[in-house]
Formats: sequence, structure tokens, C-alpha cells
Amino acid sequence: MVPNGTAMKSTYGHTLVAYWDTAGHSFTKSGSYQNTFRDVSSSAWYYSNVAAVYEYGLMDGVEGNIFKPNDQGSAAQAVTLAARLRKLYLTGSGTFSASSPWYQTYLDYALSQGILDRAPADMNAKLTRQEFAAILANALPEGALLEINNVPTGSIPDVYRSDTGIYELYRAGVLSGNDAQGPFRPNSPIPRAEAATILVRMAD
Repeated sequence: MVPNGTAMKSTYGHTLVAYWDTAGHSFTKSGSYQNTFRDVSSSAWYYSNVAAVYEYGLMDGVEGNIFKPNDQGSAAQAVTLAARLRKLYLTGSGTFSASSPWYQTYLDYALSQGILDRAPADMNAKLTRQEFAAILANALPEGALLEINNVPTGSIPDVYRSDTGIYELYRAGVLSGNDAQGPFRPNSPIPRAEAATILVRMAD
């Protein structure tokens, strides 16, 4: 499989075959956002992203109609979002059964799908942007995010070369840095509004 625009060698004897995969592998919105969250202003920069993740079924409120856009995301929340994203991509549904504790069903799925190789030591720990991105970068199968930007390894000023997931998200256009120089601020907290933005870009 190659992305549109890939140069193909003209070699005698080779046949190119068109292939459509209809077994999931796409995102569809199943809900309708009607200003559901009373703490998300229609003038906020993240309004459309919160609306979209709600419509995709990827994120919901913390307390009914409260979204808490500025709250820092936890390990449990990141695992949940990654699991929903993966299942929605593969099956068309991001729904999971209830469990105790509430995140267990998402954690089990994330481990079974290879999103994580082990459970976080503290599922309630607040995550940095680096920790959140590392989990979300594994949410989709290899090859699902096409490379649209040339971002050489080591070129992001505050990201280690070993943070391959962050570089993958930069190359896919999911992350773009915080100013013209492209720093990521890996040690800063990740608020739920920013998490919603990352999820929408991965889905779109």
C-alpha cells in the first residue's frame, strides 16, 4: 500500500492492483454535540475539537455536562483514549464494557493490542505532554498515520531522539510545536483540551 502521489517505477511485467479495505479502518461520528458541556465556551480555541471528540465518541464529560478542559490528564485517561481510538479505527465502535476499576477494561485492551507493553505504575498519575504523546502514538496500527512532514530525528529542540512516537506524530501533522521553532514542551502538563486536539487530528 502506498499513499497518493508516490512515484512508481515503470517496469515491464508488473501489475498495480487497486484495493479497498471495508473492514473498519476509518472514523465516523456517531453523536451530535449540542453545547453539551457548560464549561466549554463556543469562543474557546478548543471548542471545535471538544465537539468533534464528543461526536466521535472518543471523549466525554468528567461529571455529566462538565468537561474540565484545563484539567491535567492522567495515565488512566490516556490509556482509555488510546484504547477507544484503536478500537474505533479497527471496528467502527469505541464502546467498552464497564469494569472495576473503571479503567480496567481499557487497560486490558491496550495491553492486548500492544499499545502498552506493561501497565503504568500509577494509573492515577498526572501525565506530561511527553508521556501522553508516547501512549497516543501507539494507539493506531503501524502505517495508519501517513507521513506528510519532513521532520528529521533530532530536529525538535526539546525532544530526545529516542522519543520516536513524538517524531511520528510530528511527521503525520498531528503535532506541530508551540511556536515557529517547533518546541514540544515535553515536561509541561497536558490539559484535556489539548488531548482533545491531538485525538481529533489523529482521527481526521
